[in-house]
Amino acid sequence: MKKSILIFSTLLAALFSKAQLNVNILNITQSNSITCVNDTIKLVVWSTYLNPVTYSWTGPANFSGALVKITLPGTYTVTATADSLSVSQVTVIGSNFNVPTSTISPLSQTISCTPGSAATVSASANPSLNITHSFLSPLGGPIFYSTGNYTPSAPGTYTHFVTDNSSGCKTHKTFTVSGGSGIPTGSLVGSNNFILGCNSKSLTVISLTNFITSPVSGGPLSYTILAPFGSTQIPTGSLSGVGTYSINSPGFYIVIVRDNNTLCDLRLPLSILQNINPPDIGALVPRQILDCKTPSVELIAFSSTSNTEFKWIAIGSPFPNVVIGNSLAASIYTANTTYTLINTYTLTVTNTNNVCMSSSIIPMYQNTYKPVAIIGTGGLNPCANENVVLTNLSTSGIPPNSIYPTNLPVNATAWSRYGVLLPPTSTSASTYQTSQQGVYTMTVTDLNNGCMSSTNTNVSSCVGLEENVNVEKNIRIYPNPGNGKFYLENEAKSGANMLEIYNARGDWFRRKE
Repeated sequence: MKKSILIFSTLLAALFSKAQLNVNILNITQSNSITCVNDTIKLVVWSTYLNPVTYSWTGPANFSGALVKITLPGTYTVTATADSLSVSQVTVIGSNFNVPTSTISPLSQTISCTPGSAATVSASANPSLNITHSFLSPLGGPIFYSTGNYTPSAPGTYTHFVTDNSSGCKTHKTFTVSGGSGIPTGSLVGSNNFILGCNSKSLTVISLTNFITSPVSGGPLSYTILAPFGSTQIPTGSLSGVGTYSINSPGFYIVIVRDNNTLCDLRLPLSILQNINPPDIGALVPRQILDCKTPSVELIAFSSTSNTEFKWIAIGSPFPNVVIGNSLAASIYTANTTYTLINTYTLTVTNTNNVCMSSSIIPMYQNTYKPVAIIGTGGLNPCANENVVLTNLSTSGIPPNSIYPTNLPVNATAWSRYGVLLPPTSTSASTYQTSQQGVYTMTVTDLNNGCMSSTNTNVSSCVGLEENVNVEKNIRIYPNPGNGKFYLENEAKSGANMLEIYNARGDWFRRKE
């Protein structure tokens, strides 16, 4: 049965509370020991911490990253680091290379065409528990599994294997069968190793090739096959001249090869197995919701099933894509900051042994709403020697009824005047004091998603009057600069004939004679 493992390091619910930095280890291989059949232990780590986390491994071998493949036994320490914090976790990888021993009897015998002439070969093993016996015929065909007993059917050299199920280590011995008369011999070949799978491997083709009568040359050969749940009656006379069969049902079959002259039969037991188990599927998703603080993540697929291939499919806009491999980079869509769904990714894992597949759907979201930057000017007058206090009144641009949190503030992070960065004028960047005119820019960051925006405001200059330096300074103007009301005093000995006033743009304003 398929097992799905989807690890979301930052789940939707976790976004509403600041998680402590932590690190978790998952053994994908489901074994803590390196063995004869499992020379690699796959480990994947994740954290529920909200900000990006990096992982480093130390031990008999050093690694970095969330998914590692360990081939050396020993003690390994993984350290998760984020925001100047770190936390570690330890795991121990052992090894098991126990090889069993075996004995078989008899080691040789002679058979004939007479049914029942072959003696049963018995095998024993040490240890006797948690082991598997199997036999391989010299004619080929699938491996025959048993409790330790096997009856040969053709001349040749047979191989007996005994496997320690805990370590996967095996040992083997051979025994010989001689033919006392003209028994047909040849090769039995089957596609897909005589195992039925999925899709293109749901059918196996059995071929009887290169069969002859040995050691005494006989007549033409003919063939038939007895299917499970069918008739067990062996036909008489000559059989079919076709030695190829297509099989799509598992079960125990008997293949018969007959010498048409001597009517000597070779009876081959044939087990057609079926493996339609889909592969295990898993994915490490560091964050399911991306934002301006974490604009991209790597999605990592894994499976405890051996011999697997991975494929990612993104069919939606704006990022349709097909990626072959176990990793995929998911990124925010910067062209439209109001998009919430980046894409829905379909991960497909295929077991190359039986071409059975498993799939899982992983939606990825983004929170890239920019804050609404607002500057409050405080209403003070620089013309009265008062500093204007510019204040951050910005609000979050995240919709209040969305799934994204809005509990954190929007902070002013920088002030500038005509593009030149200004030093702070107070302990808090939320305000800036100035008595200089000019265009001021405030940059703000929404702490909920790390997105930034900016806005401008104009601090106007005081209106003053210029004195004409080309004439005698007999006119006094005060206050200058002023708040809009000025006094002019003529100090010349002779009276002025005419007074004209122009504004700063050179427009005529008033004349008095």
